[in-house]
Amino acid sequence: MTIYSSPEFEEIWAELKLTLDWHSDFSLFFVLSQNSLSSTALRQRLQDYLRAITGPLKWINPASPADINQHLADQFFARLGRPVWLELGGQDSQGEWDRARQRALNLLNRRRGQLETEMRGPLFIQLPEDFAAQIVTWAPDLWSIRQQVIELPAPRQIKTIDNPRNPR
Repeated sequence: MTIYSSPEFEEIWAELKLTLDWHSDFSLFFVLSQNSLSSTALRQRLQDYLRAITGPLKWINPASPADINQHLADQFFARLGRPVWLELGGQDSQGEWDRARQRALNLLNRRRGQLETEMRGPLFIQLPEDFAAQIVTWAPDLWSIRQQVIELPAPRQIKTIDNPRNPR
């Protein structure tokens, strides 16, 4: 198993863990990242941590922009009782992912009340780092109830360790 670490990443994890320790019901986190390495590392760490606290982390990772609404209907709103990582980090040159992210955030924003009353754990919404400014515009109600915005370090700041006892 590969472990990803850096001082910045460990600081983010410590702050996030503290926030999770204080919130037992619904909480909302926006995860901003430009790379899958750091977001995967955080998601894996959350999976391990949450398994013992609230149950397994449900990872919703649409393969295409067209899949987002289907995933939200079939996988997300149908199972609000557990922690969820919603990955909306896809990129394309035609702007399809941006439009799909906007629709997803609008839908989640409209259903804020349902999220707050029915969800029994944290919701992590992963978005590209350069998408941060749009969150406030497209999901103002979600923005107002967020617990934390997590800006993950760039890949050059992450150190890969194959064996924690024998770092490279």
